[in-house]
Amino acid sequence: MELRDYVRLAERLGQKREKIEISFSTLAGPEEQVIYGLLTGVLGDIGQLHLENTVQLVLGELLRNAEAVVLQEAYLKSQGLSEWKPAAATEFRKQILENRKALRRDVPAKGPAGMIFEAELSGDSLILSVSNRGGLSQDMVQKIENRLELAGRQQGVEGLSELPDMETPTGRGLGLVVSILSLRNVGISRHLFYYQHNEKRTTFTFEVPVNLASQNKLKEIETELIAEVRDLPSLPEQLNRIMQLCDSEDSSIKQIAEEIQRDQAIAGQLIKLANSGGFAGGRIVDLAEAVKVVGLKHISQFLLQIGSFNILVERYGEARELTEHPMRVGYFSRSLARRHERAKLADNAYVAGLLHDIGKVVLLTATKNKKDLEHISQDRDFRDRVRLEELACGASHALIGALLAHKWNFPDILKLAIEYHHSPARAALLTDEPKEHYEIIMIVYMANAISDYLDKRLAFWAVAPVALEYFNLTTEDAFKMTAATLNGEFLELSER
Repeated sequence: MELRDYVRLAERLGQKREKIEISFSTLAGPEEQVIYGLLTGVLGDIGQLHLENTVQLVLGELLRNAEAVVLQEAYLKSQGLSEWKPAAATEFRKQILENRKALRRDVPAKGPAGMIFEAELSGDSLILSVSNRGGLSQDMVQKIENRLELAGRQQGVEGLSELPDMETPTGRGLGLVVSILSLRNVGISRHLFYYQHNEKRTTFTFEVPVNLASQNKLKEIETELIAEVRDLPSLPEQLNRIMQLCDSEDSSIKQIAEEIQRDQAIAGQLIKLANSGGFAGGRIVDLAEAVKVVGLKHISQFLLQIGSFNILVERYGEARELTEHPMRVGYFSRSLARRHERAKLADNAYVAGLLHDIGKVVLLTATKNKKDLEHISQDRDFRDRVRLEELACGASHALIGALLAHKWNFPDILKLAIEYHHSPARAALLTDEPKEHYEIIMIVYMANAISDYLDKRLAFWAVAPVALEYFNLTTEDAFKMTAATLNGEFLELSER
């Protein structure tokens, strides 16, 4: 199976109404990527792309749970055991949390498929199922029923960090609770999530109503978060004056440099900026030269970054989201724009990369569910972290960032890059926006994905297929090579 198969399968499912079945042994392969791409395509076909995050989160839980059973079977066989013993169960659980990749090597490449994914459009529902070999013991059935009952009572994520583990070798049993809460959060009934089992196979299914109405996410954001955004200071008047000069055709570099010189903090940060991110690389000491190097046309956007970061650092202190990570994403964004014949967008892409995570600092500081969010995010790739933010806080850091961008009057091209930097497929629906806005979103998404991949927080198979095709990085080797090249250039520049 190849990545591009998702387009053909989405057409068969969404337009021809054919039932789709995909069999595979483990995750972290093309089948997983095709499944996610297929889902994005069919959700778009039925007008439910706003459910993409929720559907992929729930499906991801079911796929990981099914794979855990397959890995469990292979592990027992590799240890010469027919049933669990305490020491083996402890070691297996440690490995499944820390190194699934090693466990996958024990699964036979040939033989009956360990897992089956099925998708069907029937009546007014998109029906999605994940099956794995083997039935359930009575003890396991009782544990699952207890979790489902708990999920039915639970009003939100509050208190999930205090729940006892399900005490199985494969995990803590939070996935079922998170799945039910996520579906309910978008208006899908608990009764549309169910399971069946016999001695040969266990199947979990959930249904997505085709006519489910889109919800206004702004209404779901916690009051504390809205208040936090509202109470943050506006950009300083001095900064606004500088930006006005930058936008005026009558301004000279000398005038702008003199105005910036009035604020030594801004002056120092601008010189630092001119010496980073692919500009001069450590050779600029004069402020007027820094203004010239950064570029009069785009300097006001860089000042937006400086001003917003200053406000956030003063309120919340230094954070990775305002230092190391955005600098790398900014550089990657600039480089991707240049490499893919979009050089005219390079400066905008750089600033958008710097600013893409500004909402994260506010979200993680102000949310009252931080402890529970951290708990349910453990052992999941970074893609799921964004989806879990919506469950825990009513909004992701991308939406909070968009609110900040609106408060500080960022240009539309930056607002949209911040809001959609985790949603490339949904960005394609912005048909009323200039083409450049969509291109910036795709660039920042890919730059951020590459950065997270390098940090081992995101697997290649979790990268959105639509973005991989956009940049012609449809094989893992091509993606890895691009990531390594960009990172090498960034590290070389950082060491100058």
